[in-house]
Amino acid sequence: MAITKQIAKMILSEHARRPIEGAILLGGRQTVVPTVEEIRGYMKEFNIPERPTDFEIDKDTLGATGTSIVDRNFFSLFTDAKYNALDVTDYEGAEIVHDMNYPVPDKLKGKFDFIYDGGAMDNLFNPAQYIINCADMLAPGGRILHCELGSLWRGAYLMYSADFFHDYYALNQFKDCYVYYARFKYSMLMDHWRLSLIKPFKDAAMQNHRRSWVSSMWPHVVLVLAEKGEDSTSQKMPIQLTYRPKDKDWDVYIESYRRFAKNPRQPATYGKPTRSPFNLKARLKSFYKRPLPWTRSNTTPVQKL
Repeated sequence: MAITKQIAKMILSEHARRPIEGAILLGGRQTVVPTVEEIRGYMKEFNIPERPTDFEIDKDTLGATGTSIVDRNFFSLFTDAKYNALDVTDYEGAEIVHDMNYPVPDKLKGKFDFIYDGGAMDNLFNPAQYIINCADMLAPGGRILHCELGSLWRGAYLMYSADFFHDYYALNQFKDCYVYYARFKYSMLMDHWRLSLIKPFKDAAMQNHRRSWVSSMWPHVVLVLAEKGEDSTSQKMPIQLTYRPKDKDWDVYIESYRRFAKNPRQPATYGKPTRSPFNLKARLKSFYKRPLPWTRSNTTPVQKL
């Protein structure tokens, strides 16, 4: 799990929009990919003043390079918010130990103003409980940033659609939520990301609802930033659009979708956004020029069907 260059810029752009204050929670310790000078450049881009920081070299996370700073240093460069990390064990030095497959204790509910989920959900067997836990731990006005796999990745339990997040936060009446598919060519950590904003309706009148989709041929992640409101809930479970009864909370979904559409956050990312990253002509042109994800797996073919 990491704070990539793209994620660093998204966090800083969100801080510039409204300062991240109070208490921060990370879903596990995070490897910081950008250098200090790169982070300073991002901060200058958003006119964020730098706070004095005593830098420490990351020696604990699995992705540590020997030169990257620790995750709490990244945040301390621009905010005095209290830092915490939560993980299933303290093997990387997490301050809070809890298995997110199960409900969080009451003492953690409503305690955090910013949560970063840098890819924990694809490693869990019970992802619904994870997202409910995060919603419970957010204070009203708190924000959560998810960066989860949308395509196959070695060792991961799950990959996610945009609708999984968009419908959950809509039904639980969060104040705001935007969801992007972010495609990269080979390396999630180093490549530019090409973004595609999810819009649940085909028309401005919001009459023609549609599901999101993307080809898993291209490696990509799902980016989500949601903000909790005073009346937001956490326990309501959405029903997928195709099977959703017409009388089942449709007014709640529509009201939330309209609210989200009024205040679209535009993430500043490491890379140039594009209207649609899944260009058919480009896909066909490059199809036979690159190894496909499944050709680089450690599986052994046993039969041709």
